[in-house]
Amino acid sequence: MTTSTSWTQIDLSDADARADAVAYAQNVLEQAGEAHFLHDLEWALCGGDSDQGALAFRTGGDDGVLGFALLLRQARPLRFQLGELTYYRQKLTRYVLWSAPVIAGVPEDSEAWKAAARAFLDAVRRHISPSFEVIGVEGLRIDGPFHRLLYGDPDVARNYLLIEQGKSFEHQFIELPPTLEDYMNDLGKRSKKSLGYSRRKLFKDFDDDVTITCFDREDGVQAFLDHAIEISKKTYQWRLLGLGLRDRDALENRLVFAARKGWLRNYIMYCSGSPVAFMLGYQYNQCFYYTDVGFDPEYSKWSVGSILQLMVMEDLYARDNRPKTFDFSTGFGDHKARFSNRILKEINVLLLPRSFRHAMLANTYKGLDGLAQSAISTVDRMGLKQTLKKSVRRLAASKTIRPFS
Repeated sequence: MTTSTSWTQIDLSDADARADAVAYAQNVLEQAGEAHFLHDLEWALCGGDSDQGALAFRTGGDDGVLGFALLLRQARPLRFQLGELTYYRQKLTRYVLWSAPVIAGVPEDSEAWKAAARAFLDAVRRHISPSFEVIGVEGLRIDGPFHRLLYGDPDVARNYLLIEQGKSFEHQFIELPPTLEDYMNDLGKRSKKSLGYSRRKLFKDFDDDVTITCFDREDGVQAFLDHAIEISKKTYQWRLLGLGLRDRDALENRLVFAARKGWLRNYIMYCSGSPVAFMLGYQYNQCFYYTDVGFDPEYSKWSVGSILQLMVMEDLYARDNRPKTFDFSTGFGDHKARFSNRILKEINVLLLPRSFRHAMLANTYKGLDGLAQSAISTVDRMGLKQTLKKSVRRLAASKTIRPFS
């Protein structure tokens, strides 16, 4: 079966248009069986009066194909990096797509699905500028239908250049078993014993004055932000990478919207009344999405990140509407691997519409990235990679180092 499916941009210019678009998108997500909150148009718009930088497309016709795609406009540079150190930034405007366009009505492995996905890429290319405007595909599932199309389809290759953003990684999940006891037993004796020891030491050293608070209501948003940002400013992500909870106003709007929808699940751990670790998360369609986490490095010897994770799991199991899945978001980490019981292999990529400027940028990036990876491999073979990594993070978390501007 072939298809002449075409995609059109969704009008998000006024309240009525946005309401119609939200209803249409929800229908496609339900028919496709998709539940990820990053495909949710209402979440992207955050109840706002504008499109919030969103670019949305739809398709649907007599061929039975239904499709929806949401791209978020972001001014995010292409970072030229050596490990975690950025030595150059090229300004880019990205239209970020989570994983793949949502296509319903036809099997993922069918020619109709591929044709619809090709038509989507053609539609986006007509709407973005060839001068440093690109598509960012994040959480692209390795060997999934969209991955196979991007890496193997000649039509796509004629229209786009592809840049991999780092190596592929394991996206970690927890499929929650019926009880907390079942989950703890699944962790294995060694992990269970280690967590028990760390927890007992933490509680002993702080005279049992260790608590977590779940901020899931609108009236708790300000208190959560006060404490979480205080912690975030002490992390290496803030000092070294320019990340962390920096845009308070934007985050506040999102948290308030999530609270009103009943999705908000944010946590702070306190030791003797001091905030020492936070987890920012949302529960959407029976899945808990862990989207950011941080802890005060002065408390690292007590493994407060791991203990916070454990106490969050206890809180989720104690709720009447506990989730079925815990999604650790993209990016591998030892902490995530320790607690997870399911993985998906993913990668983040950029699609650059073919132009002379994009060809120069792609070739330069790939060449320098290859040299950087060779240097990192050499350091790794010498057994120094983890030592250097820890040293850089320790320096970044100190009070003497300034963040990159």
